[in-house]
Amino acid sequence: MVKNKILIVYDVPNWAYHFRALALQKFAPEDFEVTITPVFKKLIQENTYDLVFYLPFSYIGRLRDYCTVLGKHPIYVTSYNVGWGYANAWLANAMKPSHLIVINNYEMWDKAGRLPGTCYIPNGVDRTIFKSTNPPEKRKPKLLWCGSTFHKRVKGFDDILLPLQSRLEKEFKIEMDLKLTDSSGKTKLTQQQMADWYNTGTVYVCASFVEGTPNPALEAASCGCSIISTPVGNMPELVKEGQNGYIISTRILQHFVDAVGLAISNQETLCKNMLNTIEGWDWSSRSKEFYELFRKLIIQFKEKPELYNENILKENPPTLSKDTLPDQVLQLRKLNQEAKDKGSKIQTILPPTPSVQAIEKLEKNFEVLPIPNSSPQLSIHQNPITEQSHIVKSVLTNSISTQMIQKRSAERNEILRRRKLFKSASLPNRVHRCYPPVTNNLPIIEKEKPYKSITIYSSSYGNYDNIKQQPKIQNVKYVFFTDNSHVTCPGWDVVVENNILSHYSPVLKAKYFKLHPHILFPESDYTIWIDASIIIKNSDFVQIMLSYLTENGFAAYKHPKRFSIFEEHLRLVNDRNFQYKDIINNQINVYKKENFPINFGLWAGGILVRQNKNKNAEIINNLWWEEILKWSSRDQLSLPYVLWKNNLKIDTINLNQISNQLFRINIHKFVNLY
Repeated sequence: MVKNKILIVYDVPNWAYHFRALALQKFAPEDFEVTITPVFKKLIQENTYDLVFYLPFSYIGRLRDYCTVLGKHPIYVTSYNVGWGYANAWLANAMKPSHLIVINNYEMWDKAGRLPGTCYIPNGVDRTIFKSTNPPEKRKPKLLWCGSTFHKRVKGFDDILLPLQSRLEKEFKIEMDLKLTDSSGKTKLTQQQMADWYNTGTVYVCASFVEGTPNPALEAASCGCSIISTPVGNMPELVKEGQNGYIISTRILQHFVDAVGLAISNQETLCKNMLNTIEGWDWSSRSKEFYELFRKLIIQFKEKPELYNENILKENPPTLSKDTLPDQVLQLRKLNQEAKDKGSKIQTILPPTPSVQAIEKLEKNFEVLPIPNSSPQLSIHQNPITEQSHIVKSVLTNSISTQMIQKRSAERNEILRRRKLFKSASLPNRVHRCYPPVTNNLPIIEKEKPYKSITIYSSSYGNYDNIKQQPKIQNVKYVFFTDNSHVTCPGWDVVVENNILSHYSPVLKAKYFKLHPHILFPESDYTIWIDASIIIKNSDFVQIMLSYLTENGFAAYKHPKRFSIFEEHLRLVNDRNFQYKDIINNQINVYKKENFPINFGLWAGGILVRQNKNKNAEIINNLWWEEILKWSSRDQLSLPYVLWKNNLKIDTINLNQISNQLFRINIHKFVNLY
């Protein structure tokens, strides 16, 4: 019998892709000869394979280039294991060099449009290794979680898992074992060691805001644990609400605590049901789906050998639909194809800058003047894999540099002209402000209104700002979080903390404290966040701020200069010192696709007033932090979206924050830090 020869390439030994390759090799049918390897060059040179399954999707282009040089043309298949909403453009990059992409996440496959050249097959679990050796009903209640140190941020380690562990152990005397691992080998465990560990627990918790599967949840379920998870990866398919686990739709700590109580109360039933459910996820049956797919591909390519032709694939590269790609990438593809058609060796087309595109979209909504013709273009080199444009400074001549200066100057003048139009234009009736007009008149306050406990707090990491001395106010405590052990200031309680949040950037560390007052100050009735650049001038500051709170429990200033996240995005992409334009471009593109309204409003984040035990405020804090982790740390971009998406409300402080009697804003010590 002639066997189909398959090469499966993984990256790191004894890590996720390697275990997947081992399982596929272990359960391969008789008509397949399967070789697995982390290094493919020698094997490609010495052998001819019908199909190569390259698991690390980011590098399949390298494999294809190498095979092309050798004159070999196997079928190229890769695996895509990223959840929806997290760098979706990677899928487009992986599709170009591949004949087929196996997406293991249903939501990703479905929301991407079930594209031609993609299919959905979830991961499996090897139940000969991961099996229940200790009856779940006899186990002591214990929660488990494990994950990569590198991905702590997206897995909710600091904002959900650590607080959950603390609450369960202190309030309920329930153990929660958090195990950090990494692919370097320092904290890596064998599959058998992991199986033994899973058999010590009863509930596995997944608090991630994006996942491909996750594999540890499948392994824990196969060992008899029930699952509490956010709706990520394959968890909505595995977890049957109230039968073998619980899905937490909103990542709020109390929701996890409540689910833990239910899981422990119904431990025997949930675990038994999970063991029945997981049988359908065994690699012995899941592998059949992969090999059936591989078999069909090989037959199809043998019947139609022209599919191997490199020219066909170059002329008709698989692409994502227009709705799933950022406008900038689509524009690049179109313009670069035009350049190729003209026979240009070095592409000389630069797409309209994000600033111009943003203005164009805003003008369309507000019906103002059309945009003028494009300015002179710059030379660029194109990376064929990532399709990202980079201006090569070494090829810029003096004349081109002059063109660039003229172009930037023209763009800046155009932005100023159009901004003036926006401010003076009569907006359509459908456009409304979601907050009252700005005023310099301070509200009348009740001088004797009692407040039990108020905390004013701030934070500065990475030497971003200096601590400022503040006036003494009755019943008010000042707390300052920093990584600088030398910081002192009269009136402030300085908390030096750098261990728990060590994997975050300095800006994210400060943001964590900004958005978690309900965790940091459980004893306070109210909290007021102030940026480290703010100096309070008036002793009535606290009572005036609190007077703006309603049942929403959350108040913030309207932005003093801009009215929309689209205008804020416009400012950032035109800031030559801002380094993360790709991130915010993707963020804004996602918001646009969800039809986020242009007139929703924009709030400043320098002062946040919150009622500490208010559920609405706590929900906003958690969802806002989640959105920041997903995208950019520019919190002004994400707050309006969080409010709109979840139908939440905050109170708007309509006082003038630039010139007022209450406080003064100093310039940040480092104004261009991200």
